[in-house]
Amino acid sequence: EVVGDVVAGLLGDRGVATHHVTVRDLDLPFFNPDIHRKDRTLIQPFLEILRPARAMVWIAPAYHRTMSGSFKNVLDFIEVLANEDPPYLKGKAIGMIAVAGGLPATMSTITTMEFSAHALRAYVIPYSVPIPFAGRLLDDSGRIDNAGIFDRLTVLCDEIASFLRSYSPA
Repeated sequence: EVVGDVVAGLLGDRGVATHHVTVRDLDLPFFNPDIHRKDRTLIQPFLEILRPARAMVWIAPAYHRTMSGSFKNVLDFIEVLANEDPPYLKGKAIGMIAVAGGLPATMSTITTMEFSAHALRAYVIPYSVPIPFAGRLLDDSGRIDNAGIFDRLTVLCDEIASFLRSYSPA
């Protein structure tokens, strides 16, 4: 959650209005297309955040060289937008951050997120941030204690702000 707070702050510094939501905040059940495509009551708050967003930053924990199941479950709920106009995440940009205990897991998770974003028809910001060795990321006060990672998060936020300034949905 610290990385999400930092990203939200950096985007805010660039004039980008943000809404920071975690998988835990959403508290979604396992996606069941037979139920959730028809009855959207439970996921309406998620859809109200998702629909107007022009960009998102996906911050996924990586386990066993891929995104966590809970993160993937949230992405699965985007399936309910398949028949909307525009469908899925069309016209939206996705910045990607993967957090793990090692470098291989972060890189393969970012690749997996890219495949998912493309399948959901989103634009992928061409700069992503792998955060390996996450157990050493924070100092004793809970702040990011790695200038290199902070600089990379800054570049990602610059890229997102640039996309938002230049992209016109028309």
